[in-house]
Amino acid sequence: DILKRMLDYDFNDIKIVGNDNGEPFSDNYFKNEWLFKVKNFKEVEIVSNMNMIDEDYITRLHDNFIEKNIPIGFLSSIVSTNKSTYEKIMVGGNFNKAIENSLYLDSLGILKTINYLITKDNLDEFCSCDIKEEFKKLGFHNCRLYVMEDLTRKEKKLDIEKAYDAYICNNKGVSFTSLS
Repeated sequence: DILKRMLDYDFNDIKIVGNDNGEPFSDNYFKNEWLFKVKNFKEVEIVSNMNMIDEDYITRLHDNFIEKNIPIGFLSSIVSTNKSTYEKIMVGGNFNKAIENSLYLDSLGILKTINYLITKDNLDEFCSCDIKEEFKKLGFHNCRLYVMEDLTRKEKKLDIEKAYDAYICNNKGVSFTSLS
């Protein structure tokens, strides 16, 4: 209901981060109708895990926003650079689909960044490899790192300064954000 009311307003920009389960494309009205009715927005950014869309959908959405002259950007949430770790964390998720969709968004010039959320489930991966190189191997050059608040307080402490120095993820600069 709130989505329908938003269509009548002018917004400079809007960032869509999801519904109750965190994935905006799980809402069929949002995915199949609302995004195609948007007309008064100056810019739209969507944060997604890229599992509930495909290249055909991305192309239709991209073309729709181009036609309306509204910039659209995506922030792709990828919780691991390793297929088995990713699919353990994202139960029911498809690592290859998330990577392929994200690379396709990048080829269209509408992937703003990869969001890599560091949690207790991928902390070992983060600390044991060069995340910069792992994302480059997958074809990406831009990511932001987020640290879950509880990681700085529990048994596995994460030294934010050390992590920042060790894991700069791109040549353009990295946004390293602690959610604490």
